[in-house]
Amino acid sequence: MTLALALALSASGCGGSGASQAPLRALSHSVGTGADKAWVIEPSRGDPISVVVFLHGLGDQAETTPYHHRPWLDHLARSGSFVIYPRYELHPGGPLGVKHAATGMLTALDEVDPDRKLPLVLAGYSRGGGMAVELAALAPAVGLAPKAVFGVLPADMDPGLDYRAISPSTHVLFLVGDMDSVVGDVGARHLTERLLASGFPRANVNTHVVRSPLGFEATHLSVLSDANAARRAYWLPLDRIVAAARS
Repeated sequence: MTLALALALSASGCGGSGASQAPLRALSHSVGTGADKAWVIEPSRGDPISVVVFLHGLGDQAETTPYHHRPWLDHLARSGSFVIYPRYELHPGGPLGVKHAATGMLTALDEVDPDRKLPLVLAGYSRGGGMAVELAALAPAVGLAPKAVFGVLPADMDPGLDYRAISPSTHVLFLVGDMDSVVGDVGARHLTERLLASGFPRANVNTHVVRSPLGFEATHLSVLSDANAARRAYWLPLDRIVAAARS
């Protein structure tokens, strides 16, 4: 079953209270237009001390907006990050995803961090997990230096860039679910192999397996849940990465 089909068939198919079930709250604001559009979610108080770019997966039409992931994005913003959510496609599977994602990201960064002083973390789910690595490879050419890349249940779907441009000090973490029947660990393995083949240091790329405890199944759609088990499995590792990037 593809992710797009799974999303269409199951609005809650991850256990607990899913983001897709909650009413869509007002977004902070958006920048850009068309596939170059990006949403910016910002803390309601205090000065942001980091930027997290969150790249969505290949799902239904709502996945091209923050709809499914809003609780997680709000959490990141409340924790002190500007959160940038590039649309990168008008419809699921649209062309030139990496190019559009980069354009949306840069437009948003020009607004929220024009001097590029805040630590940057690239995060992504499914297709977006692989795309986060592609943006890390592109980053030096556009004046960016991401501190870390986080791919949750990543898929390797987009044309590969030259990974030799990725700074060897970048921390890369992939999470794979032990019950993910959509991508399994294939994307994480392929991305890791490509990184290592480019000379990226083995010590800086890691894959962790999310195990399914009682009452929680680490399926491909489990990322859409904001239940406590999903928060521990997916949100907490990203929180730690963001905290390390700030230090």
